[in-house]
Amino acid sequence: MSAAASAISNPSQASIHQLFPLSVSLGLALTDANAALSDASRYLSEQTQELGLTETSLGRMVQSSATTAERLAAVSEAAAEASAKLAEAARSTLVAVKEAKVCASNLASTANEIDVQAMAAESQVSDLKRSSDGIHKIAREIQMLAVNAGVEAARHGAAGRGFAVIAEAIKGLADQTRLATEAMGKHLNGLGATVGSLHGCCQENLEHARRMDDAALEAARQSTTLGTVQNSVTQVASQLGQAINPVVQLARTSQEISASMHSGSAQINHASQCIATSSDRLGDILSLSDAINTCLMVMKADLPISDLGERCKATAQHIGQLFEAAIKAGEIDRAGMFDEQYRLIEGTNPEQYTTRFTALTDKLLPDIQERLLTSDSKIVFCAAVDRLGYLPTHNRKFSQPQSNDPVWNAQHSRNRRFFTDRAGLASARNRNPWLFQSYRRDMGGGRFVVMSELASPILVGGRHWGGFRIGFQLAGGSHGRLG
Repeated sequence: MSAAASAISNPSQASIHQLFPLSVSLGLALTDANAALSDASRYLSEQTQELGLTETSLGRMVQSSATTAERLAAVSEAAAEASAKLAEAARSTLVAVKEAKVCASNLASTANEIDVQAMAAESQVSDLKRSSDGIHKIAREIQMLAVNAGVEAARHGAAGRGFAVIAEAIKGLADQTRLATEAMGKHLNGLGATVGSLHGCCQENLEHARRMDDAALEAARQSTTLGTVQNSVTQVASQLGQAINPVVQLARTSQEISASMHSGSAQINHASQCIATSSDRLGDILSLSDAINTCLMVMKADLPISDLGERCKATAQHIGQLFEAAIKAGEIDRAGMFDEQYRLIEGTNPEQYTTRFTALTDKLLPDIQERLLTSDSKIVFCAAVDRLGYLPTHNRKFSQPQSNDPVWNAQHSRNRRFFTDRAGLASARNRNPWLFQSYRRDMGGGRFVVMSELASPILVGGRHWGGFRIGFQLAGGSHGRLG
């Protein structure tokens, strides 16, 4: 028969003495297993959150890919439409250029022909003007001769009357010739001016024709450029069309991955909940184990920690008496002894606090706690906490001034801090003579130590102030693990 079975069948002092280490070992093993399950549950929960974030990111990427595909399709369609319009514009421009060149050529040809004819007309006008000038000169000479003939006819009297009549007729003809040549001269001058103006207009038309031809050549070059741009736009539209397919495929693949991740996240979440449930059940079993050990303590069985339990209880009572005496001596009032206005010490990490009774505990507790700590090698720490889990004054080795390293502070600056984990609050709120617990002590920086603890209530004038905690490790028992 095993030692455990013997102890259960014969509940004597010896059996209880044998049962207690087994119960403690069971509690520590359960604590360790529960911690492992809690770590696994927390890890899975973190992974679920990470998967959720990744799934969200994938969803955004899917949406972005779909939007990008739509935009690429729209750009491709717009590029194709622009290419068609550019091609039509290039064709229209070429047609207009050809027509403009024909018109310019015709205009230049017509203007040149008119200019040639105008130059010939101008030459003919000049010739006519010279002839008119000659006739006008002859008319003046005839007129002079007529005048001279009239003078001679008058001098000869009756004999010269016939000659006078002829002279008068010649004079009338000369006058008419003069008037006609003068009128013709005026008309020739006007015609010359008109022909000159026509010649100038022809020159301007020729210049306009040359400019029109130059503009047509430039338009032709622009049309060629439009054709090149149209080819480039067509190539861009083709490339965009090819780029859409990978984006669409990426969106589909991302959707498939997102669906798989969603399914995996749900499975992980379910596993995490199952592990959390198992951890809670292990916690309940651990509580039963601690309750059994507490009952053994209350039964005053001869246990390896019986003396430690008595000293824990006596120290708690002594501290309560010291607090009551300090109130009676006026060192602090009762409201200050139960002060819950915790003031943050700026710049501390982890955060530390002070309250109205901190100075008193710093005065009264160090000697008591240090003597007890050094009196037994099993003891890892001992400290008083108020009913809210606030630990004002710790052992000296755990009350070092904080540094710039939060991990170091978590291990060495544990005073003036709150410990509100399951074990911490249970010890702070305990009203029974003893409370036995097995738990995992958080040392900061992911470091944990599995250990056991005894706690007894501190009463001040019959009012529950908090509890006195002794953390210990039994020889040959579990010394914890690093997590």
